[in-house]
Amino acid sequence: MTALDLCLDLVRRARAAGADEAEAFFGDHTISTIEVRNQAVESLISATQRGVGIRALVGGATGYAYTSDLSPAGLDEVAGIAVRLAREATPDPDRALPETIPLPNQDLEIFDPALPDTPVEQKIDLLRSVERSAHQADPRVKDTDLTRYVDTYGATALANSRGFAHAYQSSFCYALVSVIARAGDESQRGYGYTFAHGLGDLSPVEAGERAAYRAVVTLGGRQVPTQKCAVVMEPEVAAELLGHVAGALSAEAILKGRSMFLGKQGQQVAAPLVTLVDQGNRVGGLGSEPFDGEGVPTGRTELIRAGRLEGWLHNTYTARRLGARSTGNASRPSFRGAPGVGPTNFWLEPGEPSPEQLRAGIKRGLHVVLSKNVGGINAVTGDYSVGASGLWIEDGQVAHPVSQVTIAGTMLEMLKSVVAVGSDLRWIPGTGVIGAPTIVLGEMTVAGG
Repeated sequence: MTALDLCLDLVRRARAAGADEAEAFFGDHTISTIEVRNQAVESLISATQRGVGIRALVGGATGYAYTSDLSPAGLDEVAGIAVRLAREATPDPDRALPETIPLPNQDLEIFDPALPDTPVEQKIDLLRSVERSAHQADPRVKDTDLTRYVDTYGATALANSRGFAHAYQSSFCYALVSVIARAGDESQRGYGYTFAHGLGDLSPVEAGERAAYRAVVTLGGRQVPTQKCAVVMEPEVAAELLGHVAGALSAEAILKGRSMFLGKQGQQVAAPLVTLVDQGNRVGGLGSEPFDGEGVPTGRTELIRAGRLEGWLHNTYTARRLGARSTGNASRPSFRGAPGVGPTNFWLEPGEPSPEQLRAGIKRGLHVVLSKNVGGINAVTGDYSVGASGLWIEDGQVAHPVSQVTIAGTMLEMLKSVVAVGSDLRWIPGTGVIGAPTIVLGEMTVAGG
């Protein structure tokens, strides 16, 4: 029985058990993790997650159950559990399966068939190359904190009683290295990464060199006086900000009253340079999939266009509650949970200037290379306060490294203060995949000595 046949069979069993409608979601994924330190393998783990979840609707109420027992008896049991849970739940007319929409005939290029057959020795060699690249990039890199490789590949299938029945394969892998640079008694950490759908598209040199740069660039850093000044955020720092913005643009957050954007639809919430997009059908996108966690085709959604708030990320339930349509953002990391709402490929549209051009235009300000969030970012209130290190800029030139300062403001103020957006769009894994270029904020509070 194929994955899709199994889903169709489970839907039939749920209907036979008393469900008015039913939906089955199947996942079969292998996950491998390798860690290397000082060129020696420290751990190697491989595991498979295989199972199916069933959502049953009875009289306007919903029940959800899942199992890894794919035998006929196991499927009967999980179908019965979902139906019983639905009968005990409170009816909600907005809990419904989506209307079936035909999927476009498009290859999203999200599966590398070579990855499942890649020898583990080849993965270890790549990881060792990542670590070597970091140490060779700068003699001040003395120690390795962590070098990790992770890959996952497999199949996803979904079928429901409304006629939807589709499956797809996907793959994803990444290598990450964290190193420690030393100068005298001072030490600093830096990390770098590379990720793709297949091993052959990873760049170990890029990951290693990026880690070394981020470790050594703030050696010798010092505090600056507390002041308001321009702030340049490198892509990784901007991506952390954008990840929280994406969460606040979820219709789930709006329905719960837990978003800084509540009541602001149609308003100017950011500078005209800011256009934020989520696109689940981006070809080759590391967050791409042909359909979302309940069978709605993925697509492109402009959430903020030229600074104006256009709308939210929706699944079927939030769309029905708010009188909208699903944006194809039903998020479902595994068969163990019912669909929520989440970003896919979420990014800030890049501009034209290079990072060097952006820095050259700074009269006085902080170029942030590393930030440390210790609970200072709140997507409900919009508060933003993080530890930061980087470079102090005077008249477009680096004056000295900076460390042990805090940058603070509110995310809405920060979005409105964007005065420049760079061309160097980088993709950073997180909740979904966040794409961020270097950005310049006209003014923020930098708290130092």
